[in-house]
Amino acid sequence: MSNILQYISAAPFEGLLRCCPLRSVLRGVVQRIVQGDERAAHLYVEPAECTIFYSDIANFTGISENLGLEKVMHLMELYLTFMSKVIEEEGGVIGDFIGDGIMAFWGSPEPTPHHAELACK
Repeated sequence: MSNILQYISAAPFEGLLRCCPLRSVLRGVVQRIVQGDERAAHLYVEPAECTIFYSDIANFTGISENLGLEKVMHLMELYLTFMSKVIEEEGGVIGDFIGDGIMAFWGSPEPTPHHAELACK
């Protein structure tokens, strides 16, 4: 745990949170460490009731074949930025960007009441 705390205090942490796809996970983990939860500094597995959400752009292959590279990149930036904002506003955690898709979850690392409802908003 001391290594993580040293890293947090030594690194430009806010910059990391802004650019990292797992920023919402990092924020939750750091808050738990600061509050004294030593388990948060280590990998562990525990059962949790969660909602997992997958989203991608329908017919992305066809769309990308008809658009130039710059337009495809712009489309991806708009889509992923918009979806990330909505997911985080609804309390979700972005688990991964998978090509043109996003995997997100609600209910972990912190229990979230009404996680399924939040994921459907």
